[in-house]
Amino acid sequence: MLCGYTPFHDPDSPMNVYQNILKGQIQYPDNGSLNSESRNLIAQLLVADPSCRLGHRDRGIKDIMSHHWFDDVVWERLLDKSVDAPYLPPTKTHGDDFMYDHYQEDEDYEMGMGEGIKDDDGY
Repeated sequence: MLCGYTPFHDPDSPMNVYQNILKGQIQYPDNGSLNSESRNLIAQLLVADPSCRLGHRDRGIKDIMSHHWFDDVVWERLLDKSVDAPYLPPTKTHGDDFMYDHYQEDEDYEMGMGEGIKDDDGY
């Protein structure tokens, strides 16, 4: 989510994504957008052996919550929903989806299986 793509991303081939997962080969962006704390958190969350993965050790979720990447998070405020969102996308109406791309409907919809299911804008 920090980069806009998955850690095992390969734009050329889904099979390469599978191979990267099996090899544990994480694809970090080379533009310097991830600091060392981000990389450390990602690496610890993606440890292949679940018993060694961050969040599965003695302290459980508290290990994740106390990671340096989350130093600025006030967990109590997050729990009681009093944290201001860092970004609020512009919206026109409740349920507005104009920020999403629209795609041609799949074959099921074209064959009539999706008829009658439309949003307020007719999609």
